[in-house]
Amino acid sequence: MTMAHLVSGELDPSPISERWILVLGGVTRQGHRRASRAAATALASGLDVVWFDGYDETEEGFPREFPSAGKDEGGHLVTVDFAEAESHTVSGRLRDGGRLKASPMGRWVWKQLLRRIGSLLRPRACWATIRSDIRILSDRRTPDAIVYTDPVAITSAWYAARIWTGVSVSTAAPGGYE
Repeated sequence: MTMAHLVSGELDPSPISERWILVLGGVTRQGHRRASRAAATALASGLDVVWFDGYDETEEGFPREFPSAGKDEGGHLVTVDFAEAESHTVSGRLRDGGRLKASPMGRWVWKQLLRRIGSLLRPRACWATIRSDIRILSDRRTPDAIVYTDPVAITSAWYAARIWTGVSVSTAAPGGYE
């Protein structure tokens, strides 16, 4: 198995074969774990995997979990990390709070209003962040499946399904488990 870890905007689809799946990892720890399992299942089935990973391990203090490279597994795992790029969107800035957290009144406004608005906008911000990379992939063959692993990734999965009509969209890799 070969692995490539890229940031958003650096995707090169050339190493991806005819049979591949798209994994939208979302932004939560649970979603990241489910994406890792889905990628491992797909790799074990002989499929290449393009995984859009929006999980920021520094946010929650837990290490990243990637599929283990088995000796008999072929294929390519291309991981596109978009957490940094997503943090620069309006949603990311609202969730971060920045200088507002310095004063008690600003912290209150941030906690009560702005952070919640940022969380509501996050699914759309994630899609806006990965859209250009998805469009690069759309010029290639159609994926075997689109896998989303948490509620934030549903928006991205919906848009990807509109690009690749007729592709199954689910929460688990083909032949895998949730």
